[in-house]
Amino acid sequence: MPGHDDPTRKPNFIACSGAVIQDVLTKQVPNVQQDTDMVTLSIGGNDLGIEAILDGCIFQFSGSSSPVCTESIAAAKTAISSAQFEIDWTNLINAILEKLSISVSNAIFVAGYTNFFSEDLSSQCESISFSYSPSNQPGLTRLLREQLNELLQTLNWYLHYYITQSNKRLGANKVVFVDYNENYNGHRFCRPTVPEPDRNNPDTWFLNLDNAAQPTDRVAQNFRPTPSGHAGIKDAVLERLLGLPALDGLNLRILPLGDSITYGFQSSDGNGYRQYLLTLLAGNNVNFIGSVQAGTMTNNNNEGHSGAIIDQIASYAYLSLPERPNVVLLMAGTNDMNNDVDPDNAAARLGALIDEIFAACPDTVVIVAQIIPAANPDTFARLVTYNARISLLVNQQQTAGKHVIKAWMPLTTDDLIDGLHPTDMGYSKMADGWLDALVRANAKGWIGQPVIVNNTGKQPVGFLSTSDGS
Repeated sequence: MPGHDDPTRKPNFIACSGAVIQDVLTKQVPNVQQDTDMVTLSIGGNDLGIEAILDGCIFQFSGSSSPVCTESIAAAKTAISSAQFEIDWTNLINAILEKLSISVSNAIFVAGYTNFFSEDLSSQCESISFSYSPSNQPGLTRLLREQLNELLQTLNWYLHYYITQSNKRLGANKVVFVDYNENYNGHRFCRPTVPEPDRNNPDTWFLNLDNAAQPTDRVAQNFRPTPSGHAGIKDAVLERLLGLPALDGLNLRILPLGDSITYGFQSSDGNGYRQYLLTLLAGNNVNFIGSVQAGTMTNNNNEGHSGAIIDQIASYAYLSLPERPNVVLLMAGTNDMNNDVDPDNAAARLGALIDEIFAACPDTVVIVAQIIPAANPDTFARLVTYNARISLLVNQQQTAGKHVIKAWMPLTTDDLIDGLHPTDMGYSKMADGWLDALVRANAKGWIGQPVIVNNTGKQPVGFLSTSDGS
């Protein structure tokens, strides 16, 4: 670990297959050595009954005695949003933190979960079954694959939210969420070019044992990562531990696109996240573009429209896309979720908006934000599902070769001024989320020079480089 070169310090592996949060709390945490510098943690799936889901929906380990698929998925959804899950998780984090060296900033690295199935959800797996039961061969239908992928991304959202709450309570980012989902792109089950079951395919990063395997091994190992899969997780952890190169000297023509949060509503200076982000981007040449001007900062252009739903934001996008931004910061869907406007199709409508952006600006990078939490319980529940689908959408777009990346927003409901819009501190945290995504996009080599366009007179096509926006 950086700054800790004592050769006598060695990793202490105490994980156990099948463990739930309470097992880790009572059986593993007591074995964490005092003044430990770093802990990696992967937990939560067993608390939701993933084994029962895999048994009932896919493998039929117990034949007619296997759990009912629909009931297992419903039970998992109930568990994941329960107060008990949050309490157990918070207690676990607190117990681990008591064992850690107080001098270490980022100390607990929590690995999330990745989708089991290819993000394009092709039809070639519809009639394929992984079942061990001769009499019951449930197919890997598109609906089932979609439900399981969404469930895992919902779990990721809650884990990230609870981590954000913990860090806010601690006043420091002691806990880090590790999202390795995109590392698995092209390595999941049911890829269009792979005839399943293909149990020995080296590009599939999940285990799928054949009938010759011992029954206990089938239960314990199926759908667990292969060595290559573990390497993908390791790479994501190291990226978070060691960091990526900072942004410096880039020419950024940024289009902030969205609703009132993009506009900066309820921020004390009207700048929202934009001034905070401009400050974080010091050392780069930055120009915000858009048909709207809002806030006290000089470069206050944006395409944020109060009350706009996804479809309206898609229409407003045409006002600025001709200026060819090389980065689009897209946050859309808050009003759809808050007003219950077609939430089931919201992710599809967002996908159409992203397609529209790339049709106009094929060389841009689109950073798609997770919607920030809301105080209203019904809105909160809808946005959790929507955010899970945003994660799936981003994976689909990346697999299709588009430069789309997700931005996690490290806010809780305590960072809201009116239950829907951020406080000034909340807006500053949004800037942190945008910057993190920009750094990751740049590390992929995605951010290129802006395309030269004719100045329409609406706003300059040059760049600003000072942190005060002047």
